[in-house]
Amino acid sequence: MRIAYIQDQTITEFKGEFFHSKSIRFFSKFLSGFNETDTLEVYCPFDYANEESVVKRYQNIYNPQIHYHSIPLCKKISNYMKIKNAVTDAVSKSDLCYLRVGIAGYFASKVCKKQGKKYVAIVNEDLYQNTKVHRKIIVRLSSLPLKYMARTMISNANYACYVTKYYLQSKYPNKNKCLGCSDVEMSALDETQIIRRLSHIEKQKDTLVIGTAGAVDVRLKAQDVVIRALPILNRKTDKKVIYQLIGTGNKDRLLKLAKKMGVESQVEFMGEMKHEDVLKWMENLDIYVHPSRSEGLPRTIIEAMSRALPCICSDVGGVSELINKNWLISYKRQNPSKQLANLLYLMDTEWQKKQAEENFDRVKLYSTDVLYKKYDDFFKEILINERH
Repeated sequence: MRIAYIQDQTITEFKGEFFHSKSIRFFSKFLSGFNETDTLEVYCPFDYANEESVVKRYQNIYNPQIHYHSIPLCKKISNYMKIKNAVTDAVSKSDLCYLRVGIAGYFASKVCKKQGKKYVAIVNEDLYQNTKVHRKIIVRLSSLPLKYMARTMISNANYACYVTKYYLQSKYPNKNKCLGCSDVEMSALDETQIIRRLSHIEKQKDTLVIGTAGAVDVRLKAQDVVIRALPILNRKTDKKVIYQLIGTGNKDRLLKLAKKMGVESQVEFMGEMKHEDVLKWMENLDIYVHPSRSEGLPRTIIEAMSRALPCICSDVGGVSELINKNWLISYKRQNPSKQLANLLYLMDTEWQKKQAEENFDRVKLYSTDVLYKKYDDFFKEILINERH
């Protein structure tokens, strides 16, 4: 079988090799049920790297059964006809399609319907919410058309694979065979993490170190909410609060805000880190804060939970499936920064211990072995069905 996987998101090409910021298994998990002669043909935009230093922090995603093909970026409307032509050709050459929610996936789903090809909808995000809160008005105006595209594509899919248990299913339903399973990849849980965390909490003194992982130039990640919370929290506590941010992008917008709020000395930009360094960084935090304005099911929260790290998050997407509702802020209520400051103030030693234990216990449901068995079983069953 020849299966096409089509998405809007880029992968990085360097000297004929391909790299991904997440993992070698990002695409290879879709090989479940493959015979030796089956291939996965990945169609997506390429981000071309000129220096090896760019790809050193990424994973090489070579697999002999996976072939990569470039399609135009969807950010330019002028590319849409080219994208349509590219995915039409891709679908025509394929026996089955795996389509990630997005513009290219939507176009491909229309071609599948026309050609009588079956497809699996890969639902990793709430496309409507992501665009509705974007800083650019032209992107916000596209939110309703994109919502229509996503709902149509997913509802007509022969199968659907969601990264949440409930949230994305409620927004973008499908009545056929579905899987609700996170795509997070987590190293084996180390039981010493909870012991180390409880000891860390006991030793906590006059400084509270909080942190967020996410691109610092993307408004959707909402680090501005945390920066605005700092002066409110400063008025409530004598503790020195340090806010550390890791992630790619231009920090100027957030740095300017920190200066304006008078908290520049409390905000530390750590830059981009390798995955293993992110986990080490989390081990030294006191509280992980995830204030995003939109999410699917965030990998970084699950990773923080694997470090028995207390978390305060926004209640968007599938986050409420992970974190106790008592430690969620809501954008449906006024002043999320004030909500965050209040929760940080309430997160004393006992609350930190309680949430550390609760998070570490809950994250066991998201171990890689458990999740990938679900993926394997689901996609094997699809291929068994489609071969007959």
